Amino acid sequence: MIDGQLWGSLSFVDAAAERRQWSWAETDTLATLAGLIGVAVARARYVKELADANMIVQNSPTILYRLRGEPSLPMIYVSHNIIKFGHKPEELLSASNWSQCLIHPEDQAKVGAAMARLLEKGAEASSIEFRLATGSGRYRWVDNRYTPVRDKDGRLVEVEGIIIDITERKAAEEEIALLARTDALTGLANRATFNERLGQTFAATRRGGASFAVLCLDLDHFKNVNDTLGHPAGDQLLCQMADRLKDNVRETDLVARLGGDEFVILQSDVSDLASTGTLAAKIKEALSQPYVIDGNELHLTVSIGISPFVPGTASPELMMSQADMALYRAKDEGRNRYRFHSKALDEQMHVRVALADELRTAIDQKQFALHYQPQIELHSGRIVGMEALVRWQHPTRGTLYPAQFLPVAQQTGMIIPLGRWVLDEACQQMKRWHELGLAPSLIVVNVSLQELKSGSDLVAAVAATLQKCGLAPQQLEIDVTEATLAQITWSQSDVLSQLHRLGVGIAIDDFEPSTPRSSTCGRTT
Repeated sequence: MIDGQLWGSLSFVDAAAERRQWSWAETDTLATLAGLIGVAVARARYVKELADANMIVQNSPTILYRLRGEPSLPMIYVSHNIIKFGHKPEELLSASNWSQCLIHPEDQAKVGAAMARLLEKGAEASSIEFRLATGSGRYRWVDNRYTPVRDKDGRLVEVEGIIIDITERKAAEEEIALLARTDALTGLANRATFNERLGQTFAATRRGGASFAVLCLDLDHFKNVNDTLGHPAGDQLLCQMADRLKDNVRETDLVARLGGDEFVILQSDVSDLASTGTLAAKIKEALSQPYVIDGNELHLTVSIGISPFVPGTASPELMMSQADMALYRAKDEGRNRYRFHSKALDEQMHVRVALADELRTAIDQKQFALHYQPQIELHSGRIVGMEALVRWQHPTRGTLYPAQFLPVAQQTGMIIPLGRWVLDEACQQMKRWHELGLAPSLIVVNVSLQELKSGSDLVAAVAATLQKCGLAPQQLEIDVTEATLAQITWSQSDVLSQLHRLGVGIAIDDFEPSTPRSSTCGRTT
């Protein structure tokens, strides 16, 4: 009998002629023997079942483990199939901190906090996902399900856990999430993703963050391509268009396809309308280059509508509406152009773009002049320095003050050559004053953020200019506004230390918060 059930029988045959009479001792012995055989059979079956179960565990990607219920939660058992992840069980069991061996550094804190909660009375079974390190240095996503084992007093005795590889599931989830956020044809962000990013950027800007702009665009007469070459050709064209858009924006900008040939760009960190106009012109030029579709060379143009963030703008939806209206105005005015959502902004932007072009000519033709503002010692009334202030003698607009052109110079990079000219001209003037015996103690020049970022180039330029003009470093003072000083990084601020070691004076100048004073070239007064 096995487990109270009849499993089989043992038969004994006596060769003697007469019938054998079995004594009670013999039958009892035989019954005992039958019971022992039954136990042996049951044990053999149990061992086989256990071996089969162990084989399943060893061949499974699932890992079983146990931790001792101490504050450090040392590992006291891990199933042999951990070797599939490139680890040896004995090494993990002897490790002082098994979590450092198995868990991604970025996940260790959250896993440690979750496991530590098991030490609290009443903590129940739970699970957590993390990246498990393999012996090859790669990581697999796993689901760690763990259960506390407590004694009758509620104290933690052990933690039993099971780790399941979910890498493929996570990859599928990420793929689904990506598909939900991107345009299937072009791989760009889709409408939902763009609206989400627009809302976040709008809120950040209203809280004082950097400004931004929305550019809506579509190809002119795109319908003709679908009608003449077919929709597959139209799809190829849209993909090429998407690639060109991605190639002509910064990584911080977002390009999305809203549908059909409607695309939109969220331009971040917009400090000046001219930069948005420059981007629109760059996009227009890139999209106007020939497309080759199935051996056919196509020439198309693009219309662009722009809505920059303006303080007081009611909502991101309003900005989209304004950009859309500007797009239709660009189409109504002949296509192949970009327009801002108001004519006033159009005119302002065109003035800034024109000014940027004229700046390059102005430096070459020496249209700039320096005015000098005395620095006076209050208690004696003595002039101790002269600060160089730049003015642009524009051939048609007359004298322009820094506030009218320095922001454009900063956006276009012309601030560097302009700053070098100011430095050279101011030092030359100091030399002339010396020759006349009229020189003050100091000549003061303002330096911009962009010049400070040029690093050793600025230091070399200052040293070369002083040598050329025969001035001592102590006769030059570099003024940096508080606003500029607040923006430079520690590595860039070393430039000031280098100038100081050269012997040049460094001063922190005051500034008007409402005035763009990150200029190289002087006050706006």
